[in-house]
Amino acid sequence: MTRLKPRSFSSAVSGHGVSTEWLVLTVLALLVLLGNTAFWQQALAGRAWADWQTWRFALGVGIMLTAAQAVPVLLLAHRWTVKPLLVLLVVCNDNALLYTDHLLASTIAWLREKQDQFDVGLVYASDHGESLGENGVFLHGLPRAIAPKEQLAVPMLWWLGSDPKATWGVDAACLRQRAEQATSHDNLFHSMLGLLTVQTPMYKAERDLLAACRRP
Repeated sequence: MTRLKPRSFSSAVSGHGVSTEWLVLTVLALLVLLGNTAFWQQALAGRAWADWQTWRFALGVGIMLTAAQAVPVLLLAHRWTVKPLLVLLVVCNDNALLYTDHLLASTIAWLREKQDQFDVGLVYASDHGESLGENGVFLHGLPRAIAPKEQLAVPMLWWLGSDPKATWGVDAACLRQRAEQATSHDNLFHSMLGLLTVQTPMYKAERDLLAACRRP
């Protein structure tokens, strides 16, 4: 497997042109907006969105709540404390990637030893990506419509033993060609159903990554 190389830690948190204070305010505003669903439902109950007074009220409450959180937070979270924490975030992320690489390689090596006794295989896909300072964005969870590619593009790995055709009836060369095409998490469910020959009306062959690569 390809080994990952550690990045320059400083490059991920510099040059994005966004001050630490604005980053903190943005995060707090998002938390106020997205992390208080029940509060907003109660606060805006009975109000019509077509009425501009509703928007003025919601904006005022949002600013007030953000400011109330920002005052104590900014006393502690400023550029002299936040940037080292962001560097630590990058370090932790890189260490997690390196360990994941090690774990996958170790697991495949273990499965390889068992393939004379069992039908072995491994499927791995990350659930999401991570922003690490690109364009001033950190972490993940932005709505899909505006999320950057760093949060959306994730690896997917299929290892189906030393002889996928003999074990699973899948042509390895065809699968390598299929790997060059775009795919998504939506394909995982149907691909696993097809691989394990599960018979169900929920199965959709057009979403099965392996359907075109199966050989009798």
